[in-house]
Amino acid sequence: MSPRPRTVLLAAALAALAASPCRAQGDAPPAAPATVEFLMPAAGAFIPSGMVVVAGRLPPGAGFVNLLLDGSPVAEVTREGTTFSATLTPSAGAHTLEARARDLSGTITFAAGTGGQGIAPYRYHRPVLEGRCAECHTGLRRTSERAEAETCTACHRKLAVVFPYVHGPVAAGKCLVCHDPHGSTRQALITAEPKELCVRCHDQPSSLEHIDTARSRICYLCHNPHASMNRRFVYDIVKGTSVGPARRPGSTEEDQP
Repeated sequence: MSPRPRTVLLAAALAALAASPCRAQGDAPPAAPATVEFLMPAAGAFIPSGMVVVAGRLPPGAGFVNLLLDGSPVAEVTREGTTFSATLTPSAGAHTLEARARDLSGTITFAAGTGGQGIAPYRYHRPVLEGRCAECHTGLRRTSERAEAETCTACHRKLAVVFPYVHGPVAAGKCLVCHDPHGSTRQALITAEPKELCVRCHDQPSSLEHIDTARSRICYLCHNPHASMNRRFVYDIVKGTSVGPARRPGSTEEDQP
Protein backbone atom coordinates (compact mmCIF):
# COMPACT_ATOMS: atom_id res chain seq x y z
CA MET A 1 0.00 0.00 0.00
CA SER A 2 1.46 3.40 -0.97
CA PRO A 3 1.96 6.07 1.72
CA ARG A 4 -0.95 8.40 2.28
CA PRO A 5 -0.59 11.99 0.97
CA ARG A 6 0.90 14.52 3.37
CA THR A 7 -2.35 16.50 3.46
CA VAL A 8 -4.23 13.47 4.76
CA LEU A 9 -1.50 12.76 7.30
CA LEU A 10 -1.51 16.35 8.52
CA ALA A 11 -5.29 16.37 8.89
CA ALA A 12 -5.14 13.11 10.83
CA ALA A 13 -2.36 14.43 13.04
CA LEU A 14 -4.26 17.61 13.84
CA ALA A 15 -7.40 15.65 14.64
CA ALA A 16 -5.48 13.28 16.91
CA LEU A 17 -3.84 16.14 18.76
CA ALA A 18 -7.13 17.97 19.15
CA ALA A 19 -8.63 14.92 20.81
CA SER A 20 -5.62 14.26 23.05
CA PRO A 21 -4.81 15.96 26.37
CA CYS A 22 -1.14 16.07 25.37
CA ARG A 23 -1.95 18.77 22.82
CA ALA A 24 -2.11 21.42 25.53
CA GLN A 25 1.61 21.09 26.23
CA GLY A 26 2.50 22.58 22.87
CA ASP A 27 -0.36 25.01 22.33
CA ALA A 28 -0.53 28.73 23.05
CA PRO A 29 1.58 29.98 25.99
CA PRO A 30 0.06 28.75 29.26
CA ALA A 31 -1.89 31.06 31.52
CA ALA A 32 0.15 33.01 34.04
CA PRO A 33 0.65 31.12 37.30
CA ALA A 34 -0.96 31.93 40.64
CA THR A 35 2.51 32.25 42.15
CA VAL A 36 6.08 33.00 41.09
CA GLU A 37 7.28 30.30 38.68
CA PHE A 38 10.85 29.75 37.47
CA LEU A 39 11.11 28.73 33.81
CA MET A 40 14.89 28.22 33.87
CA PRO A 41 17.05 26.78 35.19
CA ALA A 42 15.29 23.68 36.48
CA ALA A 43 15.10 23.29 40.24
CA GLY A 44 18.10 21.41 41.57
CA ALA A 45 20.01 21.89 38.30
CA PHE A 46 23.77 21.51 37.97
CA ILE A 47 25.14 24.19 35.62
CA PRO A 48 28.79 23.52 34.68
CA SER A 49 29.41 26.92 33.05
CA GLY A 50 30.00 30.10 35.02
CA MET A 51 26.99 31.95 33.60
CA VAL A 52 23.49 31.20 34.92
CA VAL A 53 20.55 32.61 32.95
CA VAL A 54 17.36 32.90 35.00
CA ALA A 55 13.82 33.46 33.76
CA GLY A 56 10.43 33.21 35.40
CA ARG A 57 6.77 34.12 35.18
CA LEU A 58 4.51 36.11 37.53
CA PRO A 59 0.75 36.37 37.99
CA PRO A 60 -0.87 39.42 36.32
CA GLY A 61 -0.60 42.55 38.43
CA ALA A 62 2.18 41.17 40.59
CA GLY A 63 4.15 44.40 40.29
CA PHE A 64 7.89 44.65 40.80
CA VAL A 65 9.92 41.49 41.34
CA ASN A 66 13.01 41.15 43.52
CA LEU A 67 15.56 38.40 43.00
CA LEU A 68 17.78 37.30 45.87
CA LEU A 69 20.80 35.05 45.35
CA ASP A 70 21.74 33.43 48.66
CA GLY A 71 19.87 36.24 50.40
CA SER A 72 21.59 39.11 48.53
CA PRO A 73 19.61 41.23 46.02
CA VAL A 74 20.35 40.76 42.33
CA ALA A 75 21.05 44.22 40.91
CA GLU A 76 19.86 43.85 37.30
CA VAL A 77 16.53 42.16 36.67
CA THR A 78 14.73 42.61 33.36
CA ARG A 79 10.94 42.69 33.42
CA GLU A 80 8.64 42.37 30.41
CA GLY A 81 4.94 41.83 30.96
CA THR A 82 4.52 38.93 33.36
CA THR A 83 8.03 37.56 32.78
CA PHE A 84 11.37 38.41 34.36
CA SER A 85 14.96 37.43 33.61
CA ALA A 86 18.49 37.97 34.84
CA THR A 87 22.01 36.76 34.12
CA LEU A 88 24.09 35.66 37.10
CA THR A 89 27.76 34.76 37.54
CA PRO A 90 27.71 32.97 40.89
CA SER A 91 30.71 31.42 42.56
CA ALA A 92 31.21 27.68 42.29
CA GLY A 93 29.02 25.62 44.59
CA ALA A 94 25.42 25.33 45.75
CA HIS A 95 23.09 28.35 45.66
CA THR A 96 19.54 29.38 46.53
CA LEU A 97 17.61 31.77 44.31
CA GLU A 98 14.42 33.43 45.51
CA ALA A 99 11.97 35.63 43.61
CA ARG A 100 9.61 37.90 45.56
CA ALA A 101 6.67 39.86 44.19
CA ARG A 102 4.39 41.47 46.77
CA ASP A 103 3.20 38.64 49.00
CA LEU A 104 4.23 35.95 46.50
CA SER A 105 7.53 34.14 46.27
CA GLY A 106 9.25 31.22 44.60
CA THR A 107 12.54 29.50 45.37
CA ILE A 108 14.87 27.13 43.54
CA THR A 109 18.28 25.72 44.33
CA PHE A 110 21.06 25.00 41.85
CA ALA A 111 24.75 24.18 41.76
CA ALA A 112 27.19 26.09 39.56
CA GLY A 113 30.63 24.96 38.43
CA THR A 114 31.01 22.24 41.05
CA GLY A 115 28.77 20.12 43.23
CA GLY A 116 27.11 18.26 40.40
CA GLN A 117 28.49 14.80 41.03
CA GLY A 118 26.00 12.22 39.82
CA ILE A 119 23.65 14.89 38.40
CA ALA A 120 23.03 15.31 34.68
CA PRO A 121 24.18 18.82 33.71
CA TYR A 122 21.56 21.36 32.74
CA ARG A 123 22.08 22.55 29.15
CA TYR A 124 20.63 25.81 27.91
CA HIS A 125 19.16 26.18 24.44
CA ARG A 126 21.91 27.94 22.49
CA PRO A 127 19.90 31.15 21.77
CA VAL A 128 19.50 31.61 25.54
CA LEU A 129 23.27 31.68 26.11
CA GLU A 130 23.74 33.98 23.12
CA GLY A 131 21.15 36.46 24.40
CA ARG A 132 18.85 35.91 21.41
CA CYS A 133 15.65 35.55 23.43
CA ALA A 134 13.75 38.08 21.30
CA GLU A 135 14.16 35.97 18.17
CA CYS A 136 11.99 33.18 19.61
CA HIS A 137 9.62 35.25 21.72
CA THR A 138 8.80 37.66 18.90
CA GLY A 139 8.06 34.71 16.62
CA LEU A 140 5.80 33.00 19.14
CA ARG A 141 3.71 36.16 19.53
CA ARG A 142 2.62 36.00 15.89
CA THR A 143 -1.03 35.15 15.36
CA SER A 144 -0.27 32.50 12.75
CA GLU A 145 -1.36 28.96 13.67
CA ARG A 146 2.11 27.85 12.54
CA ALA A 147 3.96 30.45 14.62
CA GLU A 148 5.58 27.87 16.88
CA ALA A 149 6.80 25.67 14.04
CA GLU A 150 7.98 28.64 11.98
CA THR A 151 9.92 29.98 14.96
CA CYS A 152 11.69 26.67 15.57
CA THR A 153 12.42 25.88 11.93
CA ALA A 154 14.01 29.28 11.42
CA CYS A 155 17.11 27.62 12.94
CA HIS A 156 16.35 23.89 12.98
CA ARG A 157 16.44 22.24 9.60
CA LYS A 158 13.20 21.41 7.78
CA LEU A 159 14.12 17.86 6.82
CA ALA A 160 10.87 16.19 7.87
CA VAL A 161 8.94 17.72 4.97
CA VAL A 162 10.47 15.28 2.45
CA PHE A 163 9.16 12.18 4.24
CA PRO A 164 5.63 10.82 3.72
CA TYR A 165 5.04 9.93 7.37
CA VAL A 166 5.41 12.74 9.90
CA HIS A 167 4.95 12.37 13.65
CA GLY A 168 1.77 14.13 14.83
CA PRO A 169 3.37 16.95 16.88
CA VAL A 170 5.81 17.70 14.02
CA ALA A 171 3.04 17.74 11.41
CA ALA A 172 0.94 20.02 13.62
CA GLY A 173 3.91 22.32 14.28
CA LYS A 174 3.85 21.70 18.04
CA CYS A 175 7.54 21.29 18.87
CA LEU A 176 6.99 22.23 22.53
CA VAL A 177 4.94 19.10 23.11
CA CYS A 178 8.29 17.31 23.42
CA HIS A 179 11.02 19.98 23.69
CA ASP A 180 11.78 22.66 26.30
CA PRO A 181 12.74 25.91 24.50
CA HIS A 182 14.90 27.14 27.40
CA GLY A 183 16.96 24.15 28.52
CA SER A 184 16.92 20.66 29.98
CA THR A 185 19.01 17.99 31.65
CA ARG A 186 17.87 15.54 28.97
CA GLN A 187 19.08 14.85 25.44
CA ALA A 188 17.62 17.05 22.70
CA LEU A 189 16.12 19.28 25.43
CA ILE A 190 13.11 17.00 25.83
CA THR A 191 10.73 17.72 28.70
CA ALA A 192 10.70 14.25 30.31
CA GLU A 193 12.48 10.92 30.16
CA PRO A 194 11.87 9.34 26.73
CA LYS A 195 9.41 6.59 27.69
CA GLU A 196 7.49 8.88 30.04
CA LEU A 197 7.31 11.51 27.31
CA CYS A 198 6.04 9.09 24.67
CA VAL A 199 3.28 7.54 26.79
CA ARG A 200 1.80 10.97 27.50
CA CYS A 201 0.17 10.56 24.10
CA HIS A 202 0.82 6.91 23.20
CA ASP A 203 -1.14 5.57 26.17
CA GLN A 204 -3.44 3.20 24.30
CA PRO A 205 -3.32 -0.47 25.41
CA SER A 206 -1.49 -1.62 22.26
CA SER A 207 1.34 0.86 22.85
CA LEU A 208 1.68 -0.05 26.52
CA GLU A 209 1.72 -3.74 25.61
CA HIS A 210 4.39 -3.04 23.00
CA ILE A 211 6.55 -1.22 25.56
CA ASP A 212 6.23 -4.17 27.92
CA THR A 213 7.16 -6.61 25.14
CA ALA A 214 10.17 -4.42 24.30
CA ARG A 215 11.27 -4.71 27.94
CA SER A 216 10.89 -0.97 28.45
CA ARG A 217 13.70 -0.10 26.04
CA ILE A 218 14.01 3.59 25.18
CA CYS A 219 11.52 4.31 22.38
CA TYR A 220 13.83 6.38 20.17
CA LEU A 221 16.30 3.50 19.85
CA CYS A 222 13.85 1.91 17.41
CA HIS A 223 11.46 4.70 16.42
CA ASN A 224 12.17 8.02 14.74
CA PRO A 225 10.38 10.76 16.73
CA HIS A 226 10.16 13.17 13.78
CA ALA A 227 9.52 11.50 10.41
CA SER A 228 10.00 8.32 8.44
CA MET A 229 9.37 6.41 5.25
CA ASN A 230 7.23 3.88 7.14
CA ARG A 231 4.09 4.40 9.19
CA ARG A 232 5.51 3.00 12.42
CA PHE A 233 8.57 5.29 12.24
CA VAL A 234 10.96 2.34 12.61
CA TYR A 235 14.66 2.86 11.87
CA ASP A 236 16.36 1.05 8.98
CA ILE A 237 18.73 -0.71 11.37
CA VAL A 238 15.67 -2.22 13.06
CA LYS A 239 13.50 -3.13 10.07
CA GLY A 240 15.52 -2.53 6.92
CA THR A 241 13.53 0.59 6.00
CA SER A 242 14.93 3.98 5.06
CA VAL A 243 14.11 6.57 7.67
CA GLY A 244 13.75 10.25 8.37
CA PRO A 245 15.98 12.78 10.08
CA ALA A 246 15.78 11.91 13.76
CA ARG A 247 18.54 12.81 16.15
CA ARG A 248 20.33 9.59 17.10
CA PRO A 249 22.15 9.00 20.39
CA GLY A 250 25.58 10.62 20.25
CA SER A 251 24.65 13.39 17.79
CA THR A 252 24.78 17.03 18.80
CA GLU A 253 21.85 19.36 19.38
CA GLU A 254 22.70 21.22 16.16
CA ASP A 255 22.30 17.99 14.18
CA GLN A 256 18.62 17.65 15.05
CA PRO A 257 16.04 18.93 12.54
